[in-house]
Amino acid sequence: MNMSSRARKNENTIIVGLGSGVSPDGILTKQSKSATEGAVKLLKKGAGSIILFSGKTWFRQKSKRPSKTEAQAMKDYAISLGADGKKILKEEKSKDTIGNAYFSKQLIKKKKINNIIVVTTGAHAHRAEVIFKMVFGPSYKISLFKVASHFSKSMLKRRLEAEKLSLYATRTFWKSVKLKPGEDKKIKRLIEKYHVAYSKNPILTKKQKQLIERIGNLRSKVHSQ
Repeated sequence: MNMSSRARKNENTIIVGLGSGVSPDGILTKQSKSATEGAVKLLKKGAGSIILFSGKTWFRQKSKRPSKTEAQAMKDYAISLGADGKKILKEEKSKDTIGNAYFSKQLIKKKKINNIIVVTTGAHAHRAEVIFKMVFGPSYKISLFKVASHFSKSMLKRRLEAEKLSLYATRTFWKSVKLKPGEDKKIKRLIEKYHVAYSKNPILTKKQKQLIERIGNLRSKVHSQ
C-alpha cells in the first residue's frame, strides 16, 4: 500500500474508545483509562483520523450520577495525553455495549466512514466485537484493539463469566426476534421496548429477568472492587 492509499484508508477509519466506568467525581476507572490510552496511541500512529469516545455511564451504577460522562472524562484525559481535541467526538447516550454500538453508529453514519477500530479491554473484546458487527452490519469493517483489563485474577474470572452469560443472553434474544446484521430500525425498537437500560418498562420473561439479575450481580462485584 503506497502512502496516498494509506492516507485515504486512515481518513476512512474512526477509532471508537469504549467507556468502562467513571466515578461520581468524574475519575475514570483503570479500564476506561486503558481504552483512552489505546485510542490516543492509535490516533498518534495514524491508524485513524478521528476518535469517538462512547459512554454515558453504566446503567447499573449504584453511586450518585457522575459529574462527567465516561465520554467526556475520556476526552479530557485524551487531551491531557496530547491528543488534538478537534479530532475527538463524544457519544453520551449509551449505558451498555449494545448502546455503545447503536448510538455510535448514528454518529458515524453522518461521517460516511465505514472502517471502525473498537478499543476496549481484552476481557470485553469478544462480546464487543460480536455486538458491533451485528449492529453495524456488513457495510462496515469492524476490528478490535485490545487493552489491559486491570482485573485481579478472581475479578477477571467473574468478569469473563459475566461476559459469557451476557453474550449468551444477547444472542438468544437476537435469534428469538430474527434480528439480522445492520437493521437499525429494528435494533432501535428492541432497545426501547425490551432493554433494561433504556426502557422504563421492559418486556421480559421470568427466565430473562433471572438471567439479567445473575449477570448484574456478577458485574456489580467486579465494579465494586
